[in-house]
Amino acid sequence: MKTLKSAIRLFKHNFSALFFFELLYKLISLAIITPLLYMIVNYSIKVADIKYLSSDNVLLYFTSPPTYVLLFVLLVVITIFLLVDASALIYAMEASRKEEKTNPLSMLIKGFFNSLRIINPKNMGAIVYMLFVLPFTYSVMLSGSLVGLRLPEFLNKLINIYEKNISQILIIYFLLCFLAMFLVFSLNYFTNFKMSYARSVSLSIKSVKKNFIKVFVGVVVVNLVVTAILILLQGTITTALVSFISKFINSKKMEFVLDISIQVIFFIVYVSVSLVSTPFVYSYICACFYEIESDVYEEHEKKRKHKKRKERTPEEL
Repeated sequence: MKTLKSAIRLFKHNFSALFFFELLYKLISLAIITPLLYMIVNYSIKVADIKYLSSDNVLLYFTSPPTYVLLFVLLVVITIFLLVDASALIYAMEASRKEEKTNPLSMLIKGFFNSLRIINPKNMGAIVYMLFVLPFTYSVMLSGSLVGLRLPEFLNKLINIYEKNISQILIIYFLLCFLAMFLVFSLNYFTNFKMSYARSVSLSIKSVKKNFIKVFVGVVVVNLVVTAILILLQGTITTALVSFISKFINSKKMEFVLDISIQVIFFIVYVSVSLVSTPFVYSYICACFYEIESDVYEEHEKKRKHKKRKERTPEEL
């Protein structure tokens, strides 16, 4: 309960900055990242020497070596995009811890420049980490994207052919996601203390293994709660909408109107909840980090003050 109260305090202190940053960043993703991803996918189809993906040529596409190179590039683009978001949120939580105000632009700049640090080979592990922390930090985005998802026919064919292999891959992936919880503080160290990601991983493992159950259960419960809120809101509003529309529209037109209305409402609720869910999950992770590593911060502040005193000139002293 103490950790949850701390998370709410961090979240509330810079709520407007967090909300508008997420809104701004999602608009940027729609304007830049999404077209870039489509471009990479389309180029991979062209390199595979096929005109378009279908159930007839999907196997040819996935047996082309350049496909996997370009899909790797696709994953890197996605993870860098997520790393900027995570870095910005951690920066905002650090500001909240110090009871300072921040703004969306500062968050974007800090997140962007922090993500550039992965150019250093010692820090490239942050990209891999972002892939395995997704279920714990972007649960609402993932669950909202999967609800009502209709896969293209060629993907359904591929899944049917390699169903056993895909199941095994998913089991391995979720096992790695579970193990990634030991690294859940790595971005806090990486962002707040400007140390190498390799060093951040080492410190995160050391911190989390002493408090694994508390951190793991807490993060999972927070994700389940925010996902449940999304589902309940969608279900409640949809039920109310069906009841309202049925009173004014005859049965022939009702199905079409309901389908469109439900899609619009689903989108509005999904976007609204996702704008606050990821920042709140990070506020909880940061609250755990500050609680467990309070002694680290005290030592860091002592070193910082000592360094400032040493840098002062004799005249100032």
